[in-house]
Amino acid sequence: LSKRVPGLEQKRIIRGDIREISLADLKLSERCSVVGNIPYSLSTDITFWLFEQRAFVRKGCFLMQREFAERLGA
Repeated sequence: LSKRVPGLEQKRIIRGDIREISLADLKLSERCSVVGNIPYSLSTDITFWLFEQRAFVRKGCFLMQREFAERLGA
């Protein structure tokens, strides 16, 4: 990812299971952006994780299945 997106090499990229990451433990100097392609089976877990971590998140950008997005919007 850092090779394909210019300017991203100065950013910290964390790969792994997002549900096991505590943004408070990372001691970030500023609020972060969270980006990902969410599997349908984990959409609810990851959405709730994002709400729980909201104090540390500036924005989130996710690709998710239409069915989940429609349920979320309802």
